Parts: sequence; C-alpha cells; structure tokens
Amino acid sequence: MANTIQQEGKSFFYWIKLAIKAIFVVPRTQTNIFDLPYQLYTFDLFHKIGANRWSHFIGIPLNLIALYCIFIPINTWLAVAALGVVFAHHLTMTIKYKLYVMIPILVLFHSIFAGLAFFVFEPYVFVDSIWYLNPIFHFVFWPFVQYVTHGLEPYIPRPWSLKGNWTKIVEFLTKAPIYKRVLLVFMFPFHTFVELVSSWRNLFIELLVFTNKLGYEPPVLKETINWINQEIKQDDPVYDYPDFTVAFQPVLDKLEEQEQAASMEMSMSH
Repeated sequence: MANTIQQEGKSFFYWIKLAIKAIFVVPRTQTNIFDLPYQLYTFDLFHKIGANRWSHFIGIPLNLIALYCIFIPINTWLAVAALGVVFAHHLTMTIKYKLYVMIPILVLFHSIFAGLAFFVFEPYVFVDSIWYLNPIFHFVFWPFVQYVTHGLEPYIPRPWSLKGNWTKIVEFLTKAPIYKRVLLVFMFPFHTFVELVSSWRNLFIELLVFTNKLGYEPPVLKETINWINQEIKQDDPVYDYPDFTVAFQPVLDKLEEQEQAASMEMSMSH
C-alpha cells in the first residue's frame, strides 16, 4: 500500500501540479478572479513590504498603459478592447459586491490611464526605435520590477518553503538545497509572466485600497480587512484557496447575519 501511495504521489499529474504551483505560487488567484475577499487577502499577504507595494502601485498602471500603446498603432480598437476587458472585470466585481461608490472611481482612473496612453505616452513618450522607450519593453519591465521587489518580503511561500506554508527568506537562502535556490533564480521569466498577467486583476485591488484610504468602508470591505489584518500576523497564515474558504467562512456568516438584520430592520420600519 505504501508503494502504491508513493507511486500515485509522484505521478505525472503530481509533477504537473507542482510545476504550476512553482510558477504561479497561488494558482487560484488566476481562476477565482471574482472572489474579492481572496483577491484582497492574497494581495496583502504577498505584498507586506512598502517597497513591494509601491512597485505594484506604480508598475501596474504603467504596464497597462504600455499595453494600450502597443495596440494603438496596430489598431485603435484593439486598445479599446483591452481597456474594455479590464474595465468589465472591475465593474463586475463592483456590482457583485455592491461597491457602487467604486463606479465613478473606476470611470475616473480608467479614463486617466486611457488618456495617458492615447494622448501622452503613445504620441510623445514611447519610441519604437529606442529600446528603453519601446512600449513592449515597458510592458515587460514593470512586471519584472514587481517580481524583483517580492524578494524584499521576509518569507517565501510553499512550494518553495522548507516547511509549512512559509519559510523565512534568510533561512531559505542559507538552508535550502542548492538545486532549489538555483531553480528559483531560473524561474524569474515565469514569475515575471505571472506578474504581467496579474496586472489587470490587481489594478482593481489597488483602486479599492485607494478608495478605502479615502474613507470608503462598506461592511464587506471592513470585515474582510479586519480578518486579513489578523490572519497575516499568524506564524503560518493560510493561502491555498480551500484553506482560505474554511478560515474565512465565519466572516461570510457574520456578513450574512448583518445583512439579514438590516433587512428585518428595514421591513419593520415600513
């Protein structure tokens, strides 16, 4: 029986899953793109250091502006379509979680990013013939900067960690097998790619955090942030989606109770 279990554990699909986790680290953030609490949680969990957060707050808009500028000379409607896809995702999240105050914020910032792409960067800043002013360079460069600043985080997650969900980065650099440290270095193109494809999704989190700093704090956001602040302080915080759903369920139950109480109070007042 032990041999059978070992063979099953090291099957082809085992190595495929391991490779996916090694590249994406949190693959479910790429598929559960409409789960706001999970998106908020993983963003905070993996961006604790100020420099890392700022590289994302600056790099993500510039990455998207560069993408629009790549499309504009080819076909203006390609840029408009890309903008529409990003905006549609953000609007869907806003409506799903009844964050209606976010709608003018989305319109404002997406208009700013589009205006910068169409009327500033594409005609006056980006030059295809100069490599460091080429929009393709900036489309890749800013995700790379974001990936590099992840190295400032104090912990490294599974499957790279040496035990549990997380290992201190210093411990990893001194105690991890040589092959694992070398492999991590060679993973930088893949991890840069992950940062790139995560940009449009994380932009909504950035805009929501910005709006929250201005004082916007609906119940779903307040309760989620409170839970996040407690969970990320744990010695070994969860991050796999199944573990997250179990740990976060009490918050959802509390929000449902609050909504039911508010509904009853409103019905009684009428």
